[in-house]
Amino acid sequence: MRFTSRTALATTLTLAVSVTAATARDLRYAAFVGTQHPSLSVSLEPMFERLREATDGELNFTTFPLGQLLGARAILEGIDDGVADGGMVVPHWYPSDIPSVVNYANMAVYGTDPFAIAGAVSEAMLLNCPECVEEYAEAGARILGAYSTTPFVLQCTTPVSSLADLDGLRVKTTGIMGPRLERLSAVPSNIPSPEMAEGLQRNQLDCVLASMDWYSSYGLQGIVTDVTEAPLGTVRGMSLMAFSTETWAELSDEHRALMLREISYAVADMMIGQEALVQDSREKAAAQGVTFHKGDETLVSALAPSAVDEELIAAYAADIGVENYAEQVEAFKTALSKWEAIVANTGRDREAFAQALYDEVYSKLK
Repeated sequence: MRFTSRTALATTLTLAVSVTAATARDLRYAAFVGTQHPSLSVSLEPMFERLREATDGELNFTTFPLGQLLGARAILEGIDDGVADGGMVVPHWYPSDIPSVVNYANMAVYGTDPFAIAGAVSEAMLLNCPECVEEYAEAGARILGAYSTTPFVLQCTTPVSSLADLDGLRVKTTGIMGPRLERLSAVPSNIPSPEMAEGLQRNQLDCVLASMDWYSSYGLQGIVTDVTEAPLGTVRGMSLMAFSTETWAELSDEHRALMLREISYAVADMMIGQEALVQDSREKAAAQGVTFHKGDETLVSALAPSAVDEELIAAYAADIGVENYAEQVEAFKTALSKWEAIVANTGRDREAFAQALYDEVYSKLK
């Protein structure tokens, strides 16, 4: 059955009224980003408001941004400890807890369309990766709202136009992006994303490898002078809403159903919001005098996905203890082919993409 934002709200209102015995829940959401980040401003905060309205305040989320409740690398543990009911989780910060999820996040060389990647990683991890679900469960959480970044670019304080320009550059990277650049003579750094602007200002970094929307959402304006666009891939598999398994079990069936419907919209809104912010950030950067580089043939060729990259991903997976690497890669490739076809039909339409995500993934969860 097709649902839209309006019909979803009507359905959720009806369900909420029927839950006469439900108890209001004040739920805590831990974020390491600020309120201007699209994960909060255009995705989760609107979702929290819809849930609050649909349940007459029975599901009441309070957001704690900028690490006010839990630091960037403490969110998963904090959910398990009951400090937060939910939070944004970047897999690479928890390789010993959720190694299979890190493996999916590292599959940067597969796929180019962030919307298709978001759908594929959601389906592959939530429906076809029992290890992913089990690892999260052992950490006291469940995966909700898996998504993909927009394509990464090099945002630097020095021009990078050729392969030779990468030599010795200190670059903030994520996961497999580090080994990929290290083999090209760059020096990767795993400094947390909230600290990368300061790292550039203090000359601890020369570049950050990040989505262009981070230029705005992580305060890189006035610091970055050059942006290099090349085939660097995306990071995928982050969880907009890693949610406490204990809290989930305490919710009514109706409230769980509402959240599963609404998270489909939250992912759609995140994807749309990111792309809008990319365009806005490009315009702001250009107006502020930032120079954009495409990279010459030496750089583009060196960064193009290759068999060497696949070997790096496999080695990374082995190092963190992933046992079913090959099966996970195949599951993602299969899902990606499917979602490339789906997104060819849905495009960037919010209702259509959210509908597909609900039908293919979230309607099958409990």
